[in-house]
Amino acid sequence: MSPSCRTERSAGFQCGRPKFESMGKSDRSAPNWRWILVLTGTGVLYWLVLLSMVVTANPNLFPTLLLLGALVAPLTVLTYLNWPTGDSVVDGRLVAWVAVLSGVLGVLAAGVLEYATATQRSQWPMLTVAVIEETLKILVPIGALAFASRAVTDARAGLVIGVASGAGFAVLETMGYGFTTLLTSHSLAAVDQILLVRGVFAPACHLAWTGLLGASLWNFRTRPVGRALLGFVATYVVVVLLHALWDTLSASWLAHVLIAAVSVLLLVARERRIPSGAVR
Repeated sequence: MSPSCRTERSAGFQCGRPKFESMGKSDRSAPNWRWILVLTGTGVLYWLVLLSMVVTANPNLFPTLLLLGALVAPLTVLTYLNWPTGDSVVDGRLVAWVAVLSGVLGVLAAGVLEYATATQRSQWPMLTVAVIEETLKILVPIGALAFASRAVTDARAGLVIGVASGAGFAVLETMGYGFTTLLTSHSLAAVDQILLVRGVFAPACHLAWTGLLGASLWNFRTRPVGRALLGFVATYVVVVLLHALWDTLSASWLAHVLIAAVSVLLLVARERRIPSGAVR
């Protein structure tokens, strides 16, 4: 090897290749910070719209305020999980479709089924609501993992798709609560408070719960054995119980903070046990 080649190799270039070609390649395994841009961008836009509403008293800005307020936390978390490096875990288009379908179908079906449950005066209304919502939120991820199996190969895909499903549901649910608060209180400050509380803690729970179910579903998909099925059922039971507690203790901020913290910690622990990379 010539002295010039040894010098090039020590500098990180391949011998015999132009230096500009090697320098043009980015490190795809480097941490990606786009989630910070998403958090900053959506947060700034939300406060700009809120300030504009306060100054101009223009009610036409209210739908935009609701959308941005509901999007900040879910979109940031989803970006962080799906783009941990320069490459995405799941194709962004599939993530978007899962979020939209789960949000629209989940909120629509949950509203109808929960109304039917309320009219029948169920003995365990909160538990029934939790079962309905968590079952609906996992239906689209089941379809995505079943019909897009060739496009989804990363072991973290189940968790990401589950989080996307929870994000879509959380965004529309938060917007609904914000709109209802405006109708009942006629106060923009009350809406801002609802968006702050439900826009952070509720998405944390919805994203964590469906993310846990998605990870367990992926585990069963790759290893369809009794132990994996038992793990999915156990995860479903834990998620439903956490959801029922959240609804039952709706008047307690401390309870919501604790439930959200436990849910997120469970998701983080599950995410750290998942090996990165493709599954053949």
